[in-house]
Amino acid sequence: MVKGITDRDRPLYRRTDLARLIEPQAVAIIGVSANPGGFGSRTLANLAAFAGRVYAINPKYQNLHGVRCYAELAALPEVPDCVVIALPRESVEAAVEECAARGVGGIVIYASGYAETGLAERKAQQERLVALRPNAQNDGQVLESRAGIVLVQRLLGGPEVIERPPVHC
Repeated sequence: MVKGITDRDRPLYRRTDLARLIEPQAVAIIGVSANPGGFGSRTLANLAAFAGRVYAINPKYQNLHGVRCYAELAALPEVPDCVVIALPRESVEAAVEECAARGVGGIVIYASGYAETGLAERKAQQERLVALRPNAQNDGQVLESRAGIVLVQRLLGGPEVIERPPVHC
Protein backbone atom coordinates (compact mmCIF):
# COMPACT_ATOMS: atom_id res chain seq x y z
CA MET A 1 0.00 0.00 0.00
CA VAL A 2 1.30 3.47 -0.89
CA LYS A 3 1.69 5.73 2.13
CA GLY A 4 -1.23 8.13 2.37
CA ILE A 5 -3.62 5.96 0.38
CA THR A 6 -6.54 4.52 2.24
CA ASP A 7 -6.97 0.76 2.41
CA ARG A 8 -10.18 0.77 0.37
CA ASP A 9 -10.52 -2.09 -2.08
CA ARG A 10 -9.06 -1.32 -5.47
CA PRO A 11 -8.44 -3.73 -8.33
CA LEU A 12 -4.92 -4.02 -9.67
CA TYR A 13 -4.29 -2.37 -13.00
CA ARG A 14 -3.95 -4.77 -15.94
CA ARG A 15 -1.82 -4.02 -18.99
CA THR A 16 -4.96 -3.34 -21.01
CA ASP A 17 -6.02 -0.77 -18.39
CA LEU A 18 -2.70 1.03 -18.81
CA ALA A 19 -2.15 0.67 -22.55
CA ARG A 20 -3.03 4.27 -23.41
CA LEU A 21 -0.72 5.52 -20.66
CA ILE A 22 2.32 3.37 -21.38
CA GLU A 23 1.96 3.21 -25.18
CA PRO A 24 0.33 6.54 -26.04
CA GLN A 25 -0.31 7.76 -29.57
CA ALA A 26 -1.13 11.29 -28.40
CA VAL A 27 0.29 13.14 -25.38
CA ALA A 28 -0.83 16.51 -24.05
CA ILE A 29 1.23 18.57 -21.64
CA ILE A 30 -0.75 20.95 -19.44
CA GLY A 31 1.55 23.63 -18.07
CA VAL A 32 4.18 24.09 -20.76
CA SER A 33 5.70 27.45 -19.93
CA ALA A 34 8.11 30.00 -21.39
CA ASN A 35 10.68 28.73 -18.89
CA PRO A 36 12.71 26.10 -20.80
CA GLY A 37 13.77 24.52 -17.49
CA GLY A 38 10.21 23.96 -16.24
CA PHE A 39 8.84 20.42 -16.04
CA GLY A 40 6.29 21.03 -18.81
CA SER A 41 8.86 22.54 -21.16
CA ARG A 42 11.44 19.85 -20.42
CA THR A 43 8.84 17.16 -21.08
CA LEU A 44 7.95 18.83 -24.38
CA ALA A 45 11.63 18.95 -25.39
CA ASN A 46 12.15 15.30 -24.42
CA LEU A 47 9.21 14.26 -26.56
CA ALA A 48 10.75 15.78 -29.70
CA ALA A 49 11.56 12.31 -31.05
CA PHE A 50 8.22 10.82 -29.99
CA ALA A 51 6.50 9.28 -33.03
CA GLY A 52 3.01 10.23 -31.83
CA ARG A 53 1.23 13.54 -31.56
CA VAL A 54 2.20 16.04 -28.85
CA TYR A 55 0.03 18.94 -27.72
CA ALA A 56 1.11 21.85 -25.53
CA ILE A 57 -1.53 23.48 -23.33
CA ASN A 58 -1.15 26.97 -21.91
CA PRO A 59 -3.90 29.58 -22.36
CA LYS A 60 -1.42 32.48 -22.13
CA TYR A 61 0.47 31.62 -25.32
CA GLN A 62 -0.26 30.77 -28.94
CA ASN A 63 3.15 29.13 -29.44
CA LEU A 64 5.93 28.00 -27.12
CA HIS A 65 9.24 26.40 -28.02
CA GLY A 66 8.15 26.11 -31.65
CA VAL A 67 4.93 24.26 -30.83
CA ARG A 68 1.34 25.51 -31.08
CA CYS A 69 -0.32 26.00 -27.69
CA TYR A 70 -3.94 25.23 -27.02
CA ALA A 71 -5.91 27.14 -24.42
CA GLU A 72 -7.40 24.05 -22.79
CA LEU A 73 -7.75 20.30 -23.08
CA ALA A 74 -11.19 20.65 -24.70
CA ALA A 75 -9.64 22.66 -27.56
CA LEU A 76 -7.46 19.75 -28.73
CA PRO A 77 -8.44 18.02 -31.98
CA GLU A 78 -8.54 14.67 -30.17
CA VAL A 79 -8.67 13.18 -26.68
CA PRO A 80 -5.06 12.41 -25.72
CA ASP A 81 -4.01 8.99 -24.51
CA CYS A 82 -1.76 10.50 -21.86
CA VAL A 83 -1.76 13.90 -20.20
CA VAL A 84 1.21 15.27 -18.31
CA ILE A 85 0.20 17.85 -15.71
CA ALA A 86 2.97 20.30 -14.82
CA LEU A 87 1.05 22.82 -12.74
CA PRO A 88 1.22 24.17 -9.21
CA ARG A 89 -0.51 21.93 -6.65
CA GLU A 90 -3.43 24.35 -6.36
CA SER A 91 -4.33 23.81 -10.03
CA VAL A 92 -3.80 20.06 -10.28
CA GLU A 93 -7.15 18.81 -9.00
CA ALA A 94 -9.17 20.81 -11.53
CA ALA A 95 -6.88 19.60 -14.33
CA VAL A 96 -7.30 15.97 -13.24
CA GLU A 97 -11.07 16.37 -13.13
CA GLU A 98 -11.02 17.81 -16.66
CA CYS A 99 -8.89 14.87 -17.85
CA ALA A 100 -11.29 12.38 -16.29
CA ALA A 101 -14.28 14.15 -17.85
CA ARG A 102 -12.63 14.14 -21.30
CA GLY A 103 -11.75 10.42 -21.08
CA VAL A 104 -7.96 10.57 -21.29
CA GLY A 105 -6.13 7.25 -20.95
CA GLY A 106 -3.74 8.18 -18.18
CA ILE A 107 -2.26 11.06 -16.25
CA VAL A 108 1.24 11.84 -15.03
CA ILE A 109 1.42 14.59 -12.41
CA TYR A 110 4.52 16.62 -11.63
CA ALA A 111 3.63 18.26 -8.34
CA SER A 112 4.59 18.29 -4.71
CA GLY A 113 3.05 19.45 -1.47
CA TYR A 114 0.66 16.58 -0.91
CA ALA A 115 0.83 13.75 1.66
CA GLU A 116 4.58 14.20 2.12
CA THR A 117 3.88 17.45 3.99
CA GLY A 118 2.13 15.56 6.78
CA LEU A 119 -0.83 17.98 6.64
CA ALA A 120 -4.22 16.30 6.85
CA GLU A 121 -5.82 18.48 4.16
CA ARG A 122 -2.94 17.76 1.75
CA LYS A 123 -3.22 14.02 2.39
CA ALA A 124 -6.95 14.27 1.69
CA GLN A 125 -6.25 16.17 -1.52
CA GLN A 126 -3.88 13.42 -2.71
CA GLU A 127 -6.45 10.76 -1.84
CA ARG A 128 -9.11 12.62 -3.87
CA LEU A 129 -6.79 12.60 -6.89
CA VAL A 130 -6.08 8.88 -6.53
CA ALA A 131 -9.77 8.09 -5.93
CA LEU A 132 -10.91 9.61 -9.23
CA ARG A 133 -12.10 6.66 -11.23
CA PRO A 134 -13.27 6.23 -14.79
CA ASN A 135 -16.97 6.24 -15.45
CA ALA A 136 -18.66 3.82 -17.80
CA GLN A 137 -17.60 5.83 -20.88
CA ASN A 138 -14.07 6.61 -19.69
CA ASP A 139 -11.14 4.21 -19.63
CA GLY A 140 -8.90 6.82 -17.97
CA GLN A 141 -6.81 6.02 -14.93
CA VAL A 142 -5.08 8.18 -12.36
CA LEU A 143 -1.94 6.55 -11.02
CA GLU A 144 0.01 7.19 -7.85
CA SER A 145 3.46 8.64 -8.46
CA ARG A 146 5.17 5.28 -7.87
CA ALA A 147 3.11 3.69 -10.64
CA GLY A 148 4.10 6.46 -13.07
CA ILE A 149 7.84 6.37 -12.49
CA VAL A 150 8.70 4.54 -15.72
CA LEU A 151 6.77 7.05 -17.85
CA VAL A 152 8.11 10.02 -15.90
CA GLN A 153 11.64 8.72 -16.35
CA ARG A 154 11.12 8.27 -20.10
CA LEU A 155 9.51 11.71 -20.52
CA LEU A 156 12.38 13.37 -18.66
CA GLY A 157 14.95 11.52 -20.72
CA GLY A 158 15.95 9.07 -18.00
CA PRO A 159 16.68 5.38 -18.41
CA GLU A 160 14.53 3.57 -20.96
CA VAL A 161 14.44 0.36 -18.95
CA ILE A 162 13.95 0.18 -15.22
CA GLU A 163 14.43 -3.29 -13.77
CA ARG A 164 11.30 -4.47 -11.97
CA PRO A 165 10.04 -7.89 -10.97
CA PRO A 166 7.73 -9.35 -13.63
CA VAL A 167 4.02 -8.63 -13.25
CA HIS A 168 1.60 -11.38 -14.26
CA CYS A 169 -1.90 -10.33 -15.32
